[in-house]
Amino acid sequence: MTNLLIALGIVALNVVFFLILLKRFSAPAPKQDDKAMSLLLEQMNDLSRTVDRKMAENEPTIEDTKKLMQADLFHTELVTPEELALRHSRSIGRNFEVFTRRARSEEGAGGSGATPAVPQWQRMLDLKIPVLLIYGREDRAHAGERAELFKKSHPQVNLHILDGCKHMVPWDKEQDVYRLAIPFIKSA
Repeated sequence: MTNLLIALGIVALNVVFFLILLKRFSAPAPKQDDKAMSLLLEQMNDLSRTVDRKMAENEPTIEDTKKLMQADLFHTELVTPEELALRHSRSIGRNFEVFTRRARSEEGAGGSGATPAVPQWQRMLDLKIPVLLIYGREDRAHAGERAELFKKSHPQVNLHILDGCKHMVPWDKEQDVYRLAIPFIKSA
């Protein structure tokens, strides 16, 4: 990711948990989501919510972090002791507390009866700018499949599904991320 920032001439940037790149809006606003797709996407989101709920129960051990990294990477050889230590340090303490609050809010304020948060894919319908989506085909939460379903109803979405790649796209397919993201950002 550092090489991408250097290539773009960005000195300091707070890197977000997953890669969604935005630029000025030039295409028509996406059409409204149909009920059938909404239902299907919600059903496919169940796995993600279950994983998030389970992960929010206890702060992860270093072994938990290692298992998660190995599950989320196609190229598990990238999980070095140094990378594992860094990732684990960013998965505990305040970061874990924020993750836990987010997981609870997506369930409707932790089961308090409040209205659940609007899913991320549905909030994309409100964006007035183009979005570049890059997913791994082998993502265990089927994010690529969900994105392909979304694209069927919203063909203007700039979507790329990468083979030989799981959830940690910039790790598994670093050069493909550069190839796709740099022109997208520079065209803004």
